[in-house]
Amino acid sequence: MNRLLIIGTGASLEECKRSGKYSRDNKRYLPLISNFCNKLFNPTSKALLLSTASYLDYHGIQYDSKILNIKAGDQYSGLDIENGPTGVFLQLEKDDPKTHNIERLCEYVWKTFKADENFWDEFVYEGIYIKLFVLFTDQFGANLGRPMKASARVANKLIPGDVVINLNYDIVFDLALKQAKINFCYSPQYDRKLINVFKPHGSINLYVNNKNGNFFFEEPDKIYGSINISIPSCGNFSPYGGILPPRLNKNYNQHPIASFILDTGRPFHPKIITFWGIGLTESDIDLNTIYKEAALGSETIEFINPDKNAFIKAVDLLGNRITHYHTLDEWFDANNIVLD
Repeated sequence: MNRLLIIGTGASLEECKRSGKYSRDNKRYLPLISNFCNKLFNPTSKALLLSTASYLDYHGIQYDSKILNIKAGDQYSGLDIENGPTGVFLQLEKDDPKTHNIERLCEYVWKTFKADENFWDEFVYEGIYIKLFVLFTDQFGANLGRPMKASARVANKLIPGDVVINLNYDIVFDLALKQAKINFCYSPQYDRKLINVFKPHGSINLYVNNKNGNFFFEEPDKIYGSINISIPSCGNFSPYGGILPPRLNKNYNQHPIASFILDTGRPFHPKIITFWGIGLTESDIDLNTIYKEAALGSETIEFINPDKNAFIKAVDLLGNRITHYHTLDEWFDANNIVLD
């Protein structure tokens, strides 16, 4: 294997800025961990109201509880949504994202509500999937034909046998591979003649049968939309059933699909490891074993991220032989990639 490319939310943000329909409107950018909830949460969603209320109660934080008494179909007009539980949590995320964020909320919800599968599914749908799907298709077009300028250039540095660990739910890089006419497959399929794409945290083109655990990746330019699909003799498949929320202390053994995907083809022995848009956030520390494992025999480790603190984390994890690129253009220059 020549290269292991690891992609995080910073990569999708870069694509929004370079290629998005609303490239100058940061309100329409895809989320980072630091603004995840403010980007994706619907403050009147029942699952989000109940989960944030429980979270705030646990931490002794006050909120206006009137909105919790609203029944389905009732109007929210006249209620103080901003001071309701979800509104208060969103403000906490803005003011102190290190203390109150999606990773800590998801960990709390997992521990508190996971036994109620329907509630957990609604939390994932309302808190992650549906608004992300809307933001993505709004930014890159319902027909998904908008050129991915940054990702396609990065993709062209890959050669058959390389591995991409994509931690994003969106399909920015997936579409870039298609647009660059690069043959690839999704893990758990593995082919040394192709680019191998691993999406352990799920994807909006990953469809899951929640009853039996069967799943498949659809071609990124042929997704069905935001609804379940029914396949004769196979059952119903959900486009959000495979999403693994960014929670603290998660164990892949608790998520069979993620574990199955990540175990394919290991251990990785790349010559080059490239981190693009990775913040090494607390919810991703379960991947550290893979990063360390891959770094043992690597010749080059590249880290593309303007965040100095993220780079320091990378050095602490993998040693000081990492080359830091503050911008993607710096990396392009170092790799002789011509810009348009």
